[in-house]
Amino acid sequence: MTTSTRVGDLALVAVLAALWTLGGCEKGAQVTTGLGKACESEAACEGDLICRTDFPGGYCTSDCASDADCETGWCVNDICLASCSDDGDCREGYSCVHSDNDRACAPPAMGFHGMGDACAGDADCDGDLTCLEVSDDGRQCTETCTSVLNCGVGADCIDGLCRLTCASDDDCQGDQVCASTPDGRICAPTPPLSVIGGPCDDDGDCITGLHCLTDAPQGYCTRECDSPGDCDGGVCHDGFCFSGCSLSVGEVDLLFVIDDSAGMGPSQQGLIAAAPALISELEAAGTDYRLGVASTDVTTGTFNIPNCANLGGVLQNTAHGACEAPPDPWITSTNVTDPAASFACIANLGETGCGFEQPLEAVQRALSDAVNPGFIRPDAHLMIVLLTTEDDCSAQDLDLFDQDATQYGDFTSYRCFGYGIECDGAGPSYTNCRTKPVADGGVLYPISRYVSQLEGLKGDLSNVTLVAIAGPRTPVQTGVNPQDLDIVLPSCLSGTIEAQPGIRLGELLDATLGHFFSICNVNYDVAFQPLIDQFSGGGCRPGYQCTPATEGAICEPD
Repeated sequence: MTTSTRVGDLALVAVLAALWTLGGCEKGAQVTTGLGKACESEAACEGDLICRTDFPGGYCTSDCASDADCETGWCVNDICLASCSDDGDCREGYSCVHSDNDRACAPPAMGFHGMGDACAGDADCDGDLTCLEVSDDGRQCTETCTSVLNCGVGADCIDGLCRLTCASDDDCQGDQVCASTPDGRICAPTPPLSVIGGPCDDDGDCITGLHCLTDAPQGYCTRECDSPGDCDGGVCHDGFCFSGCSLSVGEVDLLFVIDDSAGMGPSQQGLIAAAPALISELEAAGTDYRLGVASTDVTTGTFNIPNCANLGGVLQNTAHGACEAPPDPWITSTNVTDPAASFACIANLGETGCGFEQPLEAVQRALSDAVNPGFIRPDAHLMIVLLTTEDDCSAQDLDLFDQDATQYGDFTSYRCFGYGIECDGAGPSYTNCRTKPVADGGVLYPISRYVSQLEGLKGDLSNVTLVAIAGPRTPVQTGVNPQDLDIVLPSCLSGTIEAQPGIRLGELLDATLGHFFSICNVNYDVAFQPLIDQFSGGGCRPGYQCTPATEGAICEPD
């Protein structure tokens, strides 16, 4: 694994580092002594502390039955955890979460996050708590309730969910705020700062560089501009930046790239269950649509790998069960009796496919007229949905799939990460992960390959809408499995679904202004909304409408 350290990062750490007054520990990602210290073995821990190597970066701790067993911390789930007052008191990758009595530094996805703490999936949450969406701004560890008696001390039952009560922001986790509601003050996810076109009460509600036009309905974050480049993806109109939007489109070519490897059954069924509503929206808008399905099982070259069928991006129209598949490689409103039922018929790819998922190369080939003649129409808006629990492994060097190529280590999909990705950090936790350039020994195709194809097909990426439903890009951590093989740890867990960080998928989304949704807790109706906004015309917040302008469609007050 090639790693690098940025000079700027070191300078930032040096500026932020300050002594933590409790116990003389350093604040931030540097716990150097005692409970909570990083370790590789017990030799790095003081006194009777042991090294829990299953914690990211290792964690010096001890078993406990009560807080009295932990000299400088708290007993949480029978383990001593370092005490803290906010996230800055914890090592990098750890959060200051609520325990029964106080607050402690805990890792993600190991069941330590308490009531009201932010979470990515159920695995973050303690005991019987569940990671649920509590507002449009985020998710928290909580549980359903019918009265305050269900919620315990320090929490209230609001709108059917237990919510942690507070007097000030100090009572809430670092990325939460103490918000006033009609039912009292509760810890709530921090609303993100508004980008161009977003609501605001004053300049502080906008991202840096924008100011708030308070005379617009609900406020409007903007800035003066001379060209589109001044507007960060927005539209420069009459000297000000406006949020862009889409007018309705007549033709849509929609490609679904679906992972068919082990464990994908629940996610496939979630996608299939949500598809009828999407298709109804397409038909209500009078859209001339084509729906195609491709597998992430693309190619392993000349190497025969169990479960890898080398489907090469060919659209899949085989009926899975007693159902109506389309006579063409794609579905239209007229070539099948029930388009939604036919989509379920061909999209149920199963979970016995190739473990070297290649969603980006699947897109590359599926959109090629040589592979699927006639599927992509020159004037149609192109929409792509990627559904996968692993990152992309589209290999330029097909020797990666040679079991005898020992230079790539054990024959597992870890090869894709170990020789296709580079990150900052010494491990096992990494930051700033990205595709390793081929010139530096990387084995995967550069993201530019896929961006160039989309630009070549559509001329302008505004004619492309891309949605990825996959593992969050962070955290990125490595470990070993029970067979002592290197693995990339999941970046999210929920029930039977676990997903590795979608590093390359995220890079493509960045380059195409695409939309990401975590596969562990996705609401498919929400994930499909960017598509609906495009073909039905939309993308503006309530109180605003999409209006044509010389420079492009913009969101203006109704």
